[in-house]
Order: sequence, then structure tokens, then C-alpha cells
Amino acid sequence: MPVPHGVVSARVEGAIRHLDPCAILHTDLDHRLLALSEELGIRRIDMLSLPNSAHALPIAHRSIDLDIALGMLTSGTTSSRAKTVGMPHHAIIGVCEAIARYLQVSEKDTIVMLPPPSFDYGLYQLFIAALRGAHVVIPTPAARRFPGDLWTLLEARQVTVLPLTPATARHHVGTWWRTSQEIRSVRVISFTGSSFPEELIGPLSDLFPNATVVPMYGITEAKRCTYLPSEDYPAKLPSVGIPIPNCRMRVVDENGNEVGANVPGEFEVESRSVMTGYLGDPELSSIRIIERAGTKRLLTGDIGYRDSCGFLFWTGRVDDIVKVADRRISLKEIEHAIVRVAGIANVAVVQLEDSSLAAFVVANSGSVTEASVRIGAAEVLGDPALVPRYISFIELMPLTTNGKVDYELLKGLRRSAQNDRSDA
Repeated sequence: MPVPHGVVSARVEGAIRHLDPCAILHTDLDHRLLALSEELGIRRIDMLSLPNSAHALPIAHRSIDLDIALGMLTSGTTSSRAKTVGMPHHAIIGVCEAIARYLQVSEKDTIVMLPPPSFDYGLYQLFIAALRGAHVVIPTPAARRFPGDLWTLLEARQVTVLPLTPATARHHVGTWWRTSQEIRSVRVISFTGSSFPEELIGPLSDLFPNATVVPMYGITEAKRCTYLPSEDYPAKLPSVGIPIPNCRMRVVDENGNEVGANVPGEFEVESRSVMTGYLGDPELSSIRIIERAGTKRLLTGDIGYRDSCGFLFWTGRVDDIVKVADRRISLKEIEHAIVRVAGIANVAVVQLEDSSLAAFVVANSGSVTEASVRIGAAEVLGDPALVPRYISFIELMPLTTNGKVDYELLKGLRRSAQNDRSDA
């Protein structure tokens, strides 16, 4: 069980007690989780202190591939209830084999585990490396945070596989690109977390001239599900591609019926990599995992569509859909419209308690103003009423430990700004 850095221990203690793991992977443990691990006799593995070769865990009993191998805490760690995704051995091995196959990972590769182990995208870099005999580099906190430190690490260790999320890419690539340097050892750059940032096509090509860029779609409950073949990059962007080997995906309506080409709906996944369920929560599991035509399928909660050629396009989450000016629209669609405005490096849009929208903008040009953002976004969206009411400029986009935009922190910034005005 990987434990996220900085998480409030009371929110994961129940999950740990229920799962009874043999080991906890972590980069830091607060005193309560430290005491809990000692009480339950759970081995603690500090990912930042691992030696170059570590001894395997002793196996207390004979396992089969249907047994639970991993308990993965998902988004509930930031809310009142932690959800623990249960993954059996066969699901982990199957998806790692599929990923390693299409990324052509071998013992010659060096993979940097930039996403942390608490994020399945990061942890599975370790699993894929073990499957193929590749080398893994675990960055220090400074290398995860500062573009210069990470660049030095990539150069020094001659990294060949670089996993990125759109948020971490936007955070690092702009700084790297301004240095006019390149790293030729990187041969593949994988992307997951949300749609690929198309404005990074040129900079990535300049920085990593030998790299193949592979946009993908994945979800903790089913791991990576799609990839965009190299021959279709970048022509088919912003598509997240086609299903990986041994995975079937459908786009379905609210009644579970598959919809036609270019019709939006919810992604449904059918593969051996689908979780067994949320451990200790059969009610929630029954909502997300359904049986149709004799097979188990996962309702992902992600919205998108499939084009006439079979390529999938991700547009947002079910819970990201908001109603603005009598129109239902995804917050991601608004973000994509704003980031297309000239001079904008990054943007995040949140919905506030009063249902109004706020946009947080990182600009890479001094010519960007609130007025230019509003005009440019309205042109793309086709309606000025869809542009967020509040637009704030920030220097850096705050990220979670998993390398995703910290939307909760941004909501807090907006609340603080409103309170300051009220006090004044």
C-alpha cells in the first residue's frame, strides 16, 4: 500500500487496518501512521532511502494471481473518506505487460519515477521496470519540484523513459525550453492525467529530439487503458488514442447503451486490469463495477467521445460538468479555451460555493491582461457568458504530490481573497 506524502493520517488509518498490508511504501510518515505501522507489524519502505538493491519481502503464504496484491488510495485521501482500490496480481501483471509492450521497455532502459509511488502512474513505473529488468531512478523532492534539478538528473542518469502529467510538463518544459538545451538519451515520453497539452509539441521536440511522445488515458481503478500510436502523433491530438492490448473501451449513455461516433458519453472499460472493487466498500463498488453480457465492466466517471475512426477523446469528469448560462459544459473545456489564448502557459478553472467560476492563469508574457483572456476565451467558447467571473494571475500553478493541479488549494486562495475584501 503506497501512502501519499502529507496526507492526514486519520483519513487512511481505517483503510490500512482493513487491508492489513505487509508493507507501506512512503516518502514520509507522520507520527500516527508510524505508530500504526509498528502496532500492526507492517514493514515500512522509504522510497527515498532504498539501496541500489533491496531484499525481497518474505512470502508468508502461497498466493495465486486472483489474490489482492495492492491497495491504492485514490482521491478520497483529500476528502472525508479514503477509497482503497483493490488490485489483484493478474491485473497488475497484465497491464504492466501491455504497457511495456507498446513502450518497448527493455533491460537497457532507465526510467525516472517522476510521479510519486502514491500515484499509480508512478508506482507502475517501478513494476514495469521489474518486469523488464530496467533501471529506476527515484528523484529527490527538489528534483520533483525544480525544473533545473530534474534536468540535471535526466542528464546525469541518461534517462530513457520519462513519464509526465500535463501539469508537471507545463511546470517544467517552459523553463527547460528557454535554456536551448537538449537531451538525446530520452527515447519515450509518456503522458497521462488529462488531455495532452498541444502547445508543448514543439518544445518537447526541441528538448528531446530522439523521443517518441505517447499520450494515454488511465484511471486508478483500471490503470492505463489507451495510447496514441506514434504514427498518429500529433495529427490525431487531442485524442487519447485507442485501447491498449487486452482492453476494450466503450462510450455509453446514462442507460449503459453504447453511443455512436462523435456523441459524448461516459467511458466504460472492460479488461483484466479493472479493480476487484473498493476494499471495504461493496456499495460503492457495485455502483462503479457492473456486469453486462457476462463480463465485469468499470464505469469510469470520465466523459468523452469516439470519432468515426475509433479514436477516443477525453473531455472531462462527470463531476466537472457545470451549468453556465443555461448550457452544460465541462470545466476542462473552459480550461482548454483559455490556454489557447496567446501568452498563457497554464490555467485552472474551479467552481466556487456560489456556483460561480474562477480561473487561475499562469502567463508567460507581460502582455496578457484580464481583458485579453476574456476576449480570447469568449472567441473559442462562442459565448462570453461561459468565461469565468473571476480571473486571477498567479506565478506558478500549485501541484499535488501526484503532479496534478491542486484545485482545492486554488479554491482556498479564492475564498481568502473574498474574505480579505469583506474585511476591508
